[in-house]
Amino acid sequence: IVPQGQVPAVVQPTEVPEAVLPGAEEYIEIGRGAAGEAFTVDWLRSNGFIIVERNWRYEHYEVDIIATRRGVMHFVEVKTRALGSIESAFEAINTTKRTALLHAMRAYTRRTRWASDVQVDLAAVEACLDGSFIMHYTPGIMGGDAGD
Repeated sequence: IVPQGQVPAVVQPTEVPEAVLPGAEEYIEIGRGAAGEAFTVDWLRSNGFIIVERNWRYEHYEVDIIATRRGVMHFVEVKTRALGSIESAFEAINTTKRTALLHAMRAYTRRTRWASDVQVDLAAVEACLDGSFIMHYTPGIMGGDAGD
């Protein structure tokens, strides 16, 4: 849980579940970023998550995917990179992005009156040259409280 007004630091994963989807040609047609999000939605669904929102916007904030599982609301940030990209997905979650995610998370929970646990997860998706994806899903890169 992150106290109000504080921005948590990025947590490097110790164990990262990995998903690979070979032959993902249907994803490639929609562009790398959207393909990474579509792949992540499919993976989340296959792992028991219920997708609540996609590309939810509030003012100038955006959350890629909002999903629930086991009474927890997950705000999933998807970062899709080409395999071997110089900047990692973790490096892209800088202080500005963490602050934006925190504001969006609080705005969404206020609007929906969600009072249970919330967290921000990272789906780091690598797009391979053969059309497959490799995803490293890291739950809980940020926690948060539902209220202000």
